[in-house]
Amino acid sequence: MTRAVMALLVIGGLLVSTEAFAQGEDWEDPGLWVAAGGGYGLATTDCARCSLGSHGSFAVVLGLGGSASRKIRFGIEGVGWFQAGADTAREYVGIAAIVQWFPAKTTPLSIQVGVGGGRYAEEGGGDLLEASGFHLQIGANYDYYFSRNFAVRPFARYSLSRGLTTKLNRQVQFTDMNYGLLYFGFALTWVKL
Repeated sequence: MTRAVMALLVIGGLLVSTEAFAQGEDWEDPGLWVAAGGGYGLATTDCARCSLGSHGSFAVVLGLGGSASRKIRFGIEGVGWFQAGADTAREYVGIAAIVQWFPAKTTPLSIQVGVGGGRYAEEGGGDLLEASGFHLQIGANYDYYFSRNFAVRPFARYSLSRGLTTKLNRQVQFTDMNYGLLYFGFALTWVKL
């Protein structure tokens, strides 16, 4: 099963769910929101002259934003993905401006898109490989409210970067590296109503 099919299945599963908001249909327009969580991420890197492969590890997510309406939230979201092995350490850190759209008033499902930048680094055997550039993000969230202001949020995201400028030991090597990160998990979200 490819990563793209897995991402579609996770996002599709979130779309099918129709549980109503805990607050009901009279839920107020939200204001400020903050989210923090973690989960699992699968990173894939490749380029015309290299084959770095896929690696799975822990991912963390932090977000902060506001609301334009009951159906639209906006903000900034950061993701960190880290893997430390016996001979190689890898990391990805990214930040994106995001928009969350809630398509139905009675369903706490949101579709999320974002644009931003990120940096991938891999260190091992005395060498440091770094790649940085622009990335696109797509994902889905589902807020399970357990009090008026707090929700547990299962999430799934996919971030994609293409044509990254890549440096080996701080010297530019090529500009055709591609990077993808599929990550999913749970976040605790606080919303000011």
